[in-house]
Amino acid sequence: MEQQTVMEQQTVSIAKAGITTTLNTRTTILAAANPAYGRWNRRRSPGDNINMPPALLSRFDIMWLLLDETDEQNDMRLAAHIINVHQGRVGTAAAAAAAAAGSSSAVPPEGALIPPRLLRAYITLARRQQPAIPQELTDYVAAHYVEARGQEASELGERGAYITPRTLMSILRLSQAVAKLRFDDNVVRSDIDAAIALMRASQASIEPELAKRTREDPVSRLYMAIKDWAVKMRTPLEPWETIESCATNAVITGDTRRDIISATLEEYAAISVWIIKRDRQGRTVGVEFAEEDIAMA
Repeated sequence: MEQQTVMEQQTVSIAKAGITTTLNTRTTILAAANPAYGRWNRRRSPGDNINMPPALLSRFDIMWLLLDETDEQNDMRLAAHIINVHQGRVGTAAAAAAAAAGSSSAVPPEGALIPPRLLRAYITLARRQQPAIPQELTDYVAAHYVEARGQEASELGERGAYITPRTLMSILRLSQAVAKLRFDDNVVRSDIDAAIALMRASQASIEPELAKRTREDPVSRLYMAIKDWAVKMRTPLEPWETIESCATNAVITGDTRRDIISATLEEYAAISVWIIKRDRQGRTVGVEFAEEDIAMA
């Protein structure tokens, strides 16, 4: 994959118009992706959710999961911001705040937007810095890496594969980036701590309950069996008989079979993956996917 080669070797090969050469690709890559089926499934890995090879995902230093979860305060704040942007009041409010702080002050007041020209100048100067990592900090970084690997192994066992040698390189790059923001020629311990905090927050955003979940749990197996059947047959509405058959195929048996089916239906209905269909007596008769989810799968 060309993107993977570019991110790993930081070079790109060009063969066009009789010219064959290799160029450096020293730049920051900022990427965004939507879930493969339109909704994020917390029981699946990031690679499965966005349909991207894990080898390519591992090239990114940090990943953040942004979910549109219902929250009254956040929803009101977002709605107010969108309305202000639509009415052109965001820039006006920032200018008024700057004027209220006084023209003699070079530092924008807290909460005010930084003027784009000032931000571009700041980033340009910061990029010129080439901070070095002192020898005395190498043991500190190595000790944290070994500790994190051991903690992951004790919590996840053989499934632990999130912290790799690339994680160590990510910590070094992020700590240097923090030092650049301070216009410092050397990385200090607080820079490394900030980088480690970023890495931990990134992992927590994607896997908040990593130790409690696995793709091998019966709820995930049953969901995938129903989903695969719906995609294969191109039928958004799956009756109870199909659900029972999928449970058998997913090797869900025993006294807990009924509870597992009920838990699967309720859990994925709660995140709007499907709608539970019931008869007049309130008994479950099937589930219905959104037609566009099946059509696009």
